[in-house]
Amino acid sequence: MKGLLQRSGIAVCGLVLAAALFGCATTSKDVVLDAEGPAVARFSGELRGGVPRQGRLHFADSDAYFIGSFDREGFPAEGELVQHYMDEQGKRLSLRLSGRFSHSDQQLRFAGGFVIADAAGSVLAEADRSDWLTVYPDGQFLVSPHLFQLDGQVRYRQYRHSISPAKEPRQFVKIHRPLNGPFDVAVRYRNGKPRGVAVINAALRGGSYVVERQYFNYEIPQGGIHYFYFEPGSYQDIALLGGCERAPNLTAPQGLIHFYAYDCDAEQFLGMSEKYPATVIVVAAEDIDNSGYFHRLRLLHHGEERSMQIDKRALAQGDLVAAGLQLVWKYGELRRAFFMRDGQPAGVGIDAPKGVAPRYVSYAADSHGGVAPNEVSVEVWAQHFASVREALHTAFARLPSSSASVDQYQSALNQTVHTAPPAQFMAHSRVDAIWREWLVDALSLIDSGRWQARDGSGPARLQKALSARLDRLEEAGREILTSLAQRYCAEHGLELHGVRWACVALPQDAIARQCQIHFGTAECDAMAEQLAGNTPRTLSISARGGEAGAQE
Repeated sequence: MKGLLQRSGIAVCGLVLAAALFGCATTSKDVVLDAEGPAVARFSGELRGGVPRQGRLHFADSDAYFIGSFDREGFPAEGELVQHYMDEQGKRLSLRLSGRFSHSDQQLRFAGGFVIADAAGSVLAEADRSDWLTVYPDGQFLVSPHLFQLDGQVRYRQYRHSISPAKEPRQFVKIHRPLNGPFDVAVRYRNGKPRGVAVINAALRGGSYVVERQYFNYEIPQGGIHYFYFEPGSYQDIALLGGCERAPNLTAPQGLIHFYAYDCDAEQFLGMSEKYPATVIVVAAEDIDNSGYFHRLRLLHHGEERSMQIDKRALAQGDLVAAGLQLVWKYGELRRAFFMRDGQPAGVGIDAPKGVAPRYVSYAADSHGGVAPNEVSVEVWAQHFASVREALHTAFARLPSSSASVDQYQSALNQTVHTAPPAQFMAHSRVDAIWREWLVDALSLIDSGRWQARDGSGPARLQKALSARLDRLEEAGREILTSLAQRYCAEHGLELHGVRWACVALPQDAIARQCQIHFGTAECDAMAEQLAGNTPRTLSISARGGEAGAQE
């Protein structure tokens, strides 16, 4: 403090110099206290040794002020401190703290009641008991402390959904439930932000009920975790949160997932299910198809987040079944990555427990009727359809396009249409079923004669229609064969290599990408070497289905 100018006052001990030297008090109505730098503080009240003792202090370089008693160093001790801030809507709000203060180092703690109000004096939040914490810049008592932040467990009443400063929108709990309030908020604060579970009550139907819960953990990497959900049983319709007028079309079996909100800004639905208690289900709009069904969701439960591909057929039948890539994070760090097939982990995945080096793991699934890759070779499958297409082309070329009758086409195409895939494929019921569907469809098309045209284009139209149906049959069969081979590889804890068409001890591309993102190239290469050392790289199967040995 550089100096002190007494403009109007009564000297209690005679001389100001004597007061400064011997600690006697000086009472002043209007004193300017020179703080470090260009700013000055204004004080009215009792000074002792040039330090405020009792009175009103307007802090330097701020519109904040304190009224009450000060400690020996000039910091607030007991009374009322008022600060101001701008909220997210650009409105000026005041924070009024009334109670006891304690100063140590550069921190100032507070215990007592608080009120947050707008410029018109309307109360936005209040409590009789609370704990707050702030810091002093450079430890000067004449300069306003930083905006106070709640600390520890607190329960307060909030009258408006959002009361946080624009510069720190996560400082206070933002209530999402579209109700008028008032709300009672019970939450714990750590490092100036909510931490753990916040429980929000509101007055409904003559009583106070829990209407919303939130979970916070801003202390973890990648921006922290925060989610909210409306109390199950307390809502009926989906609330629109944000500026949109309507939500996308969403189809979910009744009773399976109860969606409570659509976040317009994040473009995602929020819901809950009895299958996952106290867990928020997030469905992104981009993961919803034209029918309204979705194929991926996220599960949020305290510090754990799971990205989960699901079986759309099971969803349509009223169940949530994991199928496909699954990613599990714990407090922002990837813990597991694996594929689910037939309701269980299968193939090669990532396991990364806390404090342990990550590794690739091999999941050996239970037997579900898999077939060895060489027994359902997609190359042989493709060769079969190439020969059928060639036969069709030859048959059409031999017929006079302008004069041949329906009977002639039936006779010429009958053998080709009836050409079945090799026996090793037809032994599988799903392949046999789709081939028989093709047979009925193709013969009905030929027999109907609907393809005929006066301009002579009928045969070409028929050939094009048969070729399109043949393409769909080949693709459907390939998917079935791929599924059968994947199951077989999964039973051995391996992955199906799509190009080599063999079971290999290598992660799928999606798993490898996650490894690269979270652990880096060097670590992933070491993990792959370790996995290869524990399992054969390629599992070849004899024609009779037994293991013939490992190949490099």
